[in-house]
Amino acid sequence: MKILATGIVTLALAATPALSLVVHPCPLFIPAGFPNPFAATAPALNGTYLEAIDQIGVLVSGQGNAAFTYGSNGPLGLWGAGPTANGCPGYAFLNAVAKTSAYSVLTWDATSTTNWDATAGGYLTKLGGTTSSEFLACKKQYTDSPYVLILKTASVLPASLESSGGDVISSTTCKVAVLVKGQPLEAFTYGSSGPLGLWGPAQTANTCPGYFFLNANQKTALYATLTFDAVATTKWNATPGSDLTKLVAPTSSTFVACKRPTTSTKAGDYVLFLVTEGNVPVTLDSDDGDSIVGTSCVKTKIHVNN
Repeated sequence: MKILATGIVTLALAATPALSLVVHPCPLFIPAGFPNPFAATAPALNGTYLEAIDQIGVLVSGQGNAAFTYGSNGPLGLWGAGPTANGCPGYAFLNAVAKTSAYSVLTWDATSTTNWDATAGGYLTKLGGTTSSEFLACKKQYTDSPYVLILKTASVLPASLESSGGDVISSTTCKVAVLVKGQPLEAFTYGSSGPLGLWGPAQTANTCPGYFFLNANQKTALYATLTFDAVATTKWNATPGSDLTKLVAPTSSTFVACKRPTTSTKAGDYVLFLVTEGNVPVTLDSDDGDSIVGTSCVKTKIHVNN
């Protein structure tokens, strides 16, 4: 085996039976799972969440971690829920398949044919054609299986419903189970001496979903700006129970929250800086172009909860 030291690292293998080059046809990437946000709101179904079993939309007990993709008008995907278009591990998409004008069954498929409104804090709603946010949670007769989800699209239901798995279910055994998408959780990664990462606030180095890292960019001896970037250049002590501290000189755990000028058109009312000397500068320049008066700033600490 020989590694050629060029601008691009290449690999040459001797032609012997002992060595072979394995090419992976699928991307070696698995998205991070977060607490499932799609909870049933009916009191009788408290503690149950949208999931997939055998490519069928179901409610399961307990809030596990899962990797969803969704928005206010588009597909709703769940990693590993079913087949994918290219046969690799990936997202399968929740589709509402009409059985009659009164109801649709829910399946997880390789391609999306249904758009959903999954706006944070609102009810999960099927868009296009007959819109609906009213789901029915139905049990197969004489079984302890999870609730099968059916989307109600008319005020009157037939006496019998056919699930996407072919089971015939009495509509009188179904419970109303409106799903709600809660506010998404943010996922940090940190330690006592290393990068501080936040999942998803900007573009990663490889353009895939991932962590972005908090960096302190020294402007003067007095202060540093703070940015989330694809590559970490700053180490932090984020030990639980302590105040967040920048490591490597100049070290500091004192931040200032500074109010933007009234004429600013930038997002956010306040900008956070790291003060590396005792006094707040007369003016501070943010990385997005605002010049901020130091008298508008308030010193603060960022405490890392246990």
